[in-house]
Amino acid sequence: MPVLIVWTASASQIIRKVLHCKHALVTGHWLATGSLALGVKATIRTCLESVLAKFNYGLKPLDAPLRGYREFLRFYRSLAPYPKTVFDIGVGRGTPWLYEAFPESRLVLVEALAEFEPYIRDICSKYPAEAHFCCLGAVEGIAEFRVHPGDLTGSGIMPRVCVNGGPTEQAVEIRCIPVRTLDSLASGYPAPSVIKIDVEGAELEVLRGAVNTIQSTDLILLETSIADRFVGAPDLVEVGFWLNSHGFRLFDIVEIATIGPRRIPCYLDVAFVRIGSAASQAAAAAWAKRRS
Repeated sequence: MPVLIVWTASASQIIRKVLHCKHALVTGHWLATGSLALGVKATIRTCLESVLAKFNYGLKPLDAPLRGYREFLRFYRSLAPYPKTVFDIGVGRGTPWLYEAFPESRLVLVEALAEFEPYIRDICSKYPAEAHFCCLGAVEGIAEFRVHPGDLTGSGIMPRVCVNGGPTEQAVEIRCIPVRTLDSLASGYPAPSVIKIDVEGAELEVLRGAVNTIQSTDLILLETSIADRFVGAPDLVEVGFWLNSHGFRLFDIVEIATIGPRRIPCYLDVAFVRIGSAASQAAAAAWAKRRS
């Protein structure tokens, strides 16, 4: 199995320690039992793990979770049909790994802030894409959108939570932004589709306005919180419960964002697949094979 070794500025120091690792010895027992290769591999791995741990690094098979988005989508594409439409909800400066994974799909870009228009125009020049400048929600109307000038990608309709648990509105500009539902916006686009959602705590609002669209969606990628980041925002459990009740199951945890020197988990990037889809069936088949 391929193994990733994280290279650091202290790589030479690590290698020296590995080469001098007293456990990396070929014993007569291995030679006698014919398990030389397995013994060497296991011992080298043990030594590497021991040394790398001192530098806060480790070993991980390249195809094992947490995969990251690019590796996950390569894995997903090996299991599922190619989507005809990809919805990128909360575009910001762009989502390259999504466009690179499905370059022939029709891209539908949804972004609330005009500040990101130059980035979105550039995306539209490279891919078959069209853009909609609005919010998405459960019902159509107008939303008060909280703009953080120093952190535009962290802007959204949900107020942020400060340390003591209350809302904070420091350095916030309130803008009135039109709201559409994904069901109204997605009408006419071909299926199957993939949906990516990054809306700073408003995931359920977007999903509640997409009940019809997700019926022809195979994969939903979204960022959802573990920590209390936004006032009144759902966490992973609430989002997962809603999606499960609408025919989806958690398929993979793609990335975990942490905060602080102790790296406390803050939010997750997760993948949900429609129950009965090709990816869902592949997962069920793999589990059944292991148990048989």
